[in-house]
Amino acid sequence: GGNRDNNISWKLKNIREIHLRRYNLRYSAIEFFLTDQTNHFINFSKFHRNSVYRKIMSLKPPNLIHGITRSPEDMVVSSNVRRKWLERRISNFEYLMHLNTIAGRTYNDPSQYPVFPWILTDYTSDSLDFSNPLLACFRDLSKPIGAQVEERAEHAFVKYNSLPQDGFEPPFHWGTHYSNPGAVLYFLVRMEPYTSLHIDLH
Repeated sequence: GGNRDNNISWKLKNIREIHLRRYNLRYSAIEFFLTDQTNHFINFSKFHRNSVYRKIMSLKPPNLIHGITRSPEDMVVSSNVRRKWLERRISNFEYLMHLNTIAGRTYNDPSQYPVFPWILTDYTSDSLDFSNPLLACFRDLSKPIGAQVEERAEHAFVKYNSLPQDGFEPPFHWGTHYSNPGAVLYFLVRMEPYTSLHIDLH
């Protein structure tokens, strides 16, 4: 019938990674990474998600790399991703995508879309000398993005101090995250499925 077309199945040996995920900021999804380099993001109710996860883990997929619930720090160490990057066995993009995946970010959820660090400040020069780390072309990594310009940093400081300190809602410097569904859908609006998601959002 019609439901058969929506069924997805994989062999147990094809599961390489399983990650418990949030979807729309609810702990209700699982993301599967397969040995053929594809991934699948499935949203459940929280109860069903945990049951499915426990069942799959009890079957002990033979090629599973990540699946046991561990801290992100442990996953970075066990995946050896930092060493691979330092030895140039993987690209900057692959390294950052590994870190995004471990941090719970995915292309499959606009509220958890991958982020990449902004490390440069000079986007107008014809060439940059990266051999001198003290050059002004690098961003000050001790400060967040919103505080790179003194005027914006002062504005955030004033905003923080003007909010009530009554404990009901903690004060904040910035009212939104730089990776949120609105921003993601705005920049990707010309590509499906983001076009339809953008229409649904508005």
